[in-house]
Amino acid sequence: MKSTNKKIILIGGIIFLILIVAGIFIYVNKQKEVSSPNQIKIEKQEIGSPQDQPIQSQNQEKLTQNFGEEKTKENEKIYTMEEISNHNSKESCWTVIRGDVYDLTNWINKHPGGADKILKICGKDGTDLFVREHGGKEKPEKILEGFEIGALKKE
Repeated sequence: MKSTNKKIILIGGIIFLILIVAGIFIYVNKQKEVSSPNQIKIEKQEIGSPQDQPIQSQNQEKLTQNFGEEKTKENEKIYTMEEISNHNSKESCWTVIRGDVYDLTNWINKHPGGADKILKICGKDGTDLFVREHGGKEKPEKILEGFEIGALKKE
């Protein structure tokens, strides 16, 4: 009887240790997925984001000069709202978010929330909808960066 109880306790202990190790393994891998900039970069490449700009140019912030004029990114294309409004379909989807212009055409069918969410902002200023849904979340912001094509002309 004692031998059987010892075997049960031993087996239970082994199972418990396996579960602990598996839990730690899963936790560590989840942390890598969430925090790894390389993971985000890979996802951006898989979704077809523009890779023709140098990384330094993509990451450069807009700067404000002493006279209040806005200096934009080097060689940045400026678009009017009229130009953007012509890209209002699944075949060509541009939107404005916080004054920057994004071509989301390749992202429509890959958006985790569904294509309809992106189609709502094609040809329009999608700032309110984007901020309401994703405001402050790092991953959507990083993905969005990969689709930037220019800035909205100030009127």
